[in-house]
Amino acid sequence: MGRGRVGRPDHAARATGRVHRRDAGRGLDWRLVVYGGALHAFHHPPVDQTVVPGVGYHPQHAQRAWRDIVDLLAECLPVTE
Repeated sequence: MGRGRVGRPDHAARATGRVHRRDAGRGLDWRLVVYGGALHAFHHPPVDQTVVPGVGYHPQHAQRAWRDIVDLLAECLPVTE
């Protein structure tokens, strides 16, 4: 991400459009999850004091992101017994 773009929903929308155009017709399975209001490094608890603008911990989004990662891994790397 370039400077000044952290936390901007319009940037996520433009990036999604670029990826979609680039990968159209390739049959790639991809997803982009945007957590509204989340700042950069939102999953790292010690970063709950704003030292750098646009960086901060967000516990609710951290939990959601972790569940999303676990679900994605379960989908892509299923465990067979």
